[in-house]
Amino acid sequence: MSKASVIRETTEKMQNLGTYKPEFDDLIARYAEIAEKYKKMSKNVKNIEDITVSSAAGTEKMNPVVRVVLDLRKDLTAMEDRLLLSPKEYYKIFAPEAVDDKESGIKDILEKIKD
Repeated sequence: MSKASVIRETTEKMQNLGTYKPEFDDLIARYAEIAEKYKKMSKNVKNIEDITVSSAAGTEKMNPVVRVVLDLRKDLTAMEDRLLLSPKEYYKIFAPEAVDDKESGIKDILEKIKD
């Protein structure tokens, strides 16, 4: 997946969600760069047999390549939240208006009990 395709797909997703604005283009470009690096680095992790390595002090620590991939994944998740591409963050801003009939019934019962 190239940087250009990530930019295009992300822009399309945001347009479909109604959250795209041209002001986000720089953020989307940074997101695409991180996604491209993540994909490249995650291929390297698949070839690693042991995710830990011995340090000079004799203790075990996480393989630096694995650490980079985990950090990139964390960065991608944060960027997705900022771009409102994750359901959690999207629904914080755009709460669903449709209320399920079961929820409505429960709310009515609770209101009657409260009175």
